Amino acid sequence: MTKIKGIVEKWGDTKHNIMLDDKVYKPTEQAFEFVKKYMVGKRVEITLTNEGSNEFSFIRITSDQEGTSEQQPMIRTKEEVKEQMAETKKQQQKEFDIKPYIINLQGKDYITHEGLLKLAHHKGLANITSKIIEVNVEKGVCIVQARVMMENGKMFSGLGDATPQNLNAMIKPHFIRMAETRAINRALRFATGLGMCSFDELGGGSDGN
Repeated sequence: MTKIKGIVEKWGDTKHNIMLDDKVYKPTEQAFEFVKKYMVGKRVEITLTNEGSNEFSFIRITSDQEGTSEQQPMIRTKEEVKEQMAETKKQQQKEFDIKPYIINLQGKDYITHEGLLKLAHHKGLANITSKIIEVNVEKGVCIVQARVMMENGKMFSGLGDATPQNLNAMIKPHFIRMAETRAINRALRFATGLGMCSFDELGGGSDGN
């Protein structure tokens, strides 16, 4: 492959051809979407697909006309894209602060349902499912199992129960939803590696809505 450097002098036809050093070059299908109008006047480097061909498979902005280096690759391999996505996700996880979602009761910290969900999304939450294992409407008893799947394919499950003994008067009418919220929170804690108990797993808490 041959590398050509020069300043993009002209933006071409509907095929998005570019002109370098009085010669016209056209992108391959892979490089097509990366050829943009704003590149006119930029100093670039292209990699021709083979000797004697004017088709290029790679384009890089090397500097602007003032000579400021950008070193910005316009085409990346799948491996490079995956690496960048992983690094971005890692950075997001580092930046996520759970402090705003912490409730302190009698000197002990608990995380809210909202905080758990946001933490899980930052760590790659893909899907949440739940099903009722047991319910007795007359007695106000419900047991729910929740399953959490992460983007890496790993699965985590948790059980949540709601009974008249572990609900306050305000939450008792919503015992089924509370059981589901508790199950989901438990599964999310397993998925995120958070040892802190959730606020909804206490006797009070919200109904998850």
